[in-house]
Amino acid sequence: MDTPLFTLAGTATDVRGFVAFLGYSAAVLGFGWLVSRVLRERLTILEAHDRRVTSRFVFWVIAAYGLMGTLARLGLDLSAPLMNASGLHVSVLNLVTFATFVATVLIGSNLVRKLSEQTFLTRLEPGVRYAISRILYYVMLCLGLLAALQTVGLELSSLTVAVGALSVGIGFGLQNIVNNFVSGLILLFERPVQVGDWIEVEGTSGRITQIGARSLTVVTGDNISILVPNALCLSSQVTNWSHGDPKVRLRVPVGVAYGSDMDKVERVLLEVARNDTHALKDPEPLVLFNEFGDSSLNVELAVWIDIRESKLRKVRSDLNFAINRAFARESIEIPFPQRDLHLRSSEVPLGPARA
Repeated sequence: MDTPLFTLAGTATDVRGFVAFLGYSAAVLGFGWLVSRVLRERLTILEAHDRRVTSRFVFWVIAAYGLMGTLARLGLDLSAPLMNASGLHVSVLNLVTFATFVATVLIGSNLVRKLSEQTFLTRLEPGVRYAISRILYYVMLCLGLLAALQTVGLELSSLTVAVGALSVGIGFGLQNIVNNFVSGLILLFERPVQVGDWIEVEGTSGRITQIGARSLTVVTGDNISILVPNALCLSSQVTNWSHGDPKVRLRVPVGVAYGSDMDKVERVLLEVARNDTHALKDPEPLVLFNEFGDSSLNVELAVWIDIRESKLRKVRSDLNFAINRAFARESIEIPFPQRDLHLRSSEVPLGPARA
């Protein structure tokens, strides 16, 4: 049993030590698995995906440091430098710590962002809540990554030199990415558009569901996600239906036949508007008599809707259906274009008859 089985880092390991190593390793893996299972079941405040990611991360952290501890019992010095140049101290322990720190920052920043939106920021408007949580996420991410670099002995002064050397490449090769990232920060701070707004930009119309580091996600009425670069929202004309006040007025034109009772038409249209579930009662709907057309008397039903809760095309379609049913019930005629053709006859003189 005391006969050396192998030599590791100058330390002889016998069968007893190797069996102890296997036992410690199994115990560490079992403990990590148990803790991850408990976290997955107990962290009900998190969503299922976040619980799964967090529990797996905790398992691998326990497994990594536990296995390094068992290797240290065999005499392996994991803090021995693998590379030591210009004050940069790199060892197996430092690399594992650096990777753990980075993963902690990424997962932790994302969890803090989501939890802040679900807890102490719930009283704010959705757009403001999203902007604050996203800015908090970026700040934690930057500070955490800078702190992670300290674990391998990388000083900020040397990092400044590296950033200065890459500034030319960033200026030319990554200018589009940097432009979109800075534009995204401006959108979050200035908030000309927010999550939940209905916008139109460059022929794209839809609701904003996310403002990312490079682009914002716009979901159309057909549930198609379109990625719009952040810089485009600052350099192009953007129509924001929800900016400031989510109430917008929807106009539905309709024509009735000449000779129709216009008071009756107005009453029927207002009744249609009041019966629509999406039309707001305040401000009240309005009927406008626009013009005497070629074939019809053109009126317009104007209703106010909340753009955050209603879809323009759906509300317009519902109103058109209701108007058509109401006019048919009240015998109000919707004319079609007509043209009167007048034929004028004329006598053509004939020449003298031939014999």
